[in-house]
Amino acid sequence: MLLGLSGLALWSPAEVADGNLIDPEQLPALRETAAWAERFLTYGHADLGRQGPVCPYTRPSLNRRLFHLACLDRDLDDEGVRETLLGYRDLHQELAAELPQEDRQFLTILIVLPRVDRSDPEPLNRLQARLKTDFVQNRLMIGQFHPECAEPGLWNRDFRPLHSPVPLLAIRHMVAFDLPFLQTSQQHLEAYLAAFAPAIPTAVRSRLAELATREIPTPPTGSSVQATV
Repeated sequence: MLLGLSGLALWSPAEVADGNLIDPEQLPALRETAAWAERFLTYGHADLGRQGPVCPYTRPSLNRRLFHLACLDRDLDDEGVRETLLGYRDLHQELAAELPQEDRQFLTILIVLPRVDRSDPEPLNRLQARLKTDFVQNRLMIGQFHPECAEPGLWNRDFRPLHSPVPLLAIRHMVAFDLPFLQTSQQHLEAYLAAFAPAIPTAVRSRLAELATREIPTPPTGSSVQATV
């Protein structure tokens, strides 16, 4: 088990399987999520629209022991939920700072949300949308997974890569392939350009982001964390 400076706990898939360190009431949702990640994210899918696994980062993350799970066993409208999730953002940054640069892209935190209604994705969509800028400005992505998540895949609009058996939020490092998920917001696109085109002067980046997003329609409430899926 990992404990951040704020006291937030993270578990590895092996610790979830063992279960000795975890509240028994949280174990079923954590185990279901860990099994789904191994079974679904690390393999290809007939409807994906491209070759390779659904998420090309999950297997390397697991192999490097950089894949972590957490459980937030609270209602989304509880006071302090947003601050707790920002605490996981900070914990991700704490852990990333100790890693070689080339490994940071594989650092993943899945925050399982067992109290979220599995039939209604909208509260989770709204929460993710409110949090996204706080993460993007720190070169992180946060995405919502839900049994009824309607976000389509990049390569097949009929595929639903963000369907998960348990509602959750995923935190990972921003990568160059994330442009499609950031190009509808000037603020997000500026953060992307700052990360991947730092040689461009700040004023020019801002102008480019303004021009690029001027004619793009407002994205749906939810916004994907999927990388190349």
